[in-house]
Amino acid sequence: TLYGFSKEASGRTGKLESALQAAERAVQAGASRTSTLERQVLRLEEHVELQEQREAAANRQIEHLVEQRNSQELSLINRGMELVRSELQESEDKQVQLRSRIAVLRQEATDSREHDARVEAELKQQLAAAHAQARAAQEAGALQADLASRAARVADQAEARLGVLRKRHDERAQEHKSQAGQQARLGQVAGGSGGPSAGGGVGRIPDSDKDDEAARKAAAILKKRAEAWVPQGTNLPNLTDPPFNLQRAINILRQGELFSKAERRAGAASRQRFFFRVPDPTLTRHFLQYFASEEDAEAQGSFSLLDLVGANWNGNALALLLPQASDQTQRGLVNLPAEFFQALLIVTQEYEFRRKHPD
Repeated sequence: TLYGFSKEASGRTGKLESALQAAERAVQAGASRTSTLERQVLRLEEHVELQEQREAAANRQIEHLVEQRNSQELSLINRGMELVRSELQESEDKQVQLRSRIAVLRQEATDSREHDARVEAELKQQLAAAHAQARAAQEAGALQADLASRAARVADQAEARLGVLRKRHDERAQEHKSQAGQQARLGQVAGGSGGPSAGGGVGRIPDSDKDDEAARKAAAILKKRAEAWVPQGTNLPNLTDPPFNLQRAINILRQGELFSKAERRAGAASRQRFFFRVPDPTLTRHFLQYFASEEDAEAQGSFSLLDLVGANWNGNALALLLPQASDQTQRGLVNLPAEFFQALLIVTQEYEFRRKHPD
């Protein structure tokens, strides 16, 4: 039993040795594992530290980039704010200008309405005068008859003067004939030598014939001019005895004057000042031309000789109501200087006479 016990104890001792060896091996393995783990921990710590350094560098770079971008964005925002402030200031200035312009336009609209009202009233007055003058058309016919009678009286005076000149011519011819007979008798008494003296003037045409022809032509021209055109209107100068001659009238029209052209179209009235002149009265299609100013060489428009011939002349208001245009526009010339008004009448009559009698 002791052997068995010893053998069993020996077996147990062997098992314990085996267990101890296993434990030693386990301890050695644990120590080795611990060393490995320590190395891994160190590596991990180094990796973590490196990662932290990298993250810190990345964070610093990111912070730098963020700061740089924020600075740029702040600069852009500041510039944008400055631009907005500038645009806001411009907008406020424009608002002030627009308010001022609106005030001016309102004033202009008020002035324009007042001006249109004045022009409309003037045109209505001119239309009323035109209607009155239309009713006085018979008086114009009577005036034409009066002018014709005056021309007839002038012609009768010319004929009477012509009769006197013819009588003088006959008397002078009889006297020349008597003198020629006396000279012939004296020549016969002197033995037939000589003849009518060179200075006797038997073959000379007396100057009275030329006077007769000139008188006839003057009478015919006066009659034609009086019948060529009788202006329609009121308080007009007597064109058979004009206030100044034709050349002075042409010079006045070539020099020009500043006055207004009035129009009424579709109920709206307007008036505009131009510089009017007659550069060349032979240009009947562009007879009276108007310019923006005295210095301008290009005309803004013109009125023909026939426009003036068909116009209604108002000597009291120094105005013309022109024939209605093709677009139903009523046209007129107002506030003409008196001398220009009279010169325009004189030259219009003369060149209407020349147009009807080009010979």
